[in-house]
Amino acid sequence: MAQVLGDGDLSGLTKATAFGAASSGCSFGAVAIGKGLFKKRAHAVNFLAFMFASTNLIVELGLMILILLGWEFLVAELLGGLILIAVMAVIVHFTVPKNLSDEVRETLKFCSEGCM
Repeated sequence: MAQVLGDGDLSGLTKATAFGAASSGCSFGAVAIGKGLFKKRAHAVNFLAFMFASTNLIVELGLMILILLGWEFLVAELLGGLILIAVMAVIVHFTVPKNLSDEVRETLKFCSEGCM
């Protein structure tokens, strides 16, 4: 999955959002999976989109919103989550330096080998 999310293009962002929406709604699980994807060379924007989608666009949450609140709230939830992901992608793309991702990956690799 990290190879699929490795490209920083619109296709990778779309796949990350879809995978996140299909995954569990557990925030801690999303962070753990996102960290693993990032360490395995997933693009920073894509792993962040995966984490946002897995907490904001999950299917179970959408079903509960539809049943309890109605379709208007479901549409608002979906549009809000997609706008959140789009704004995050633009901000990260224009503000985070390209070499920072490699530095963070090296730090994660070092820390997984035994730092505190």
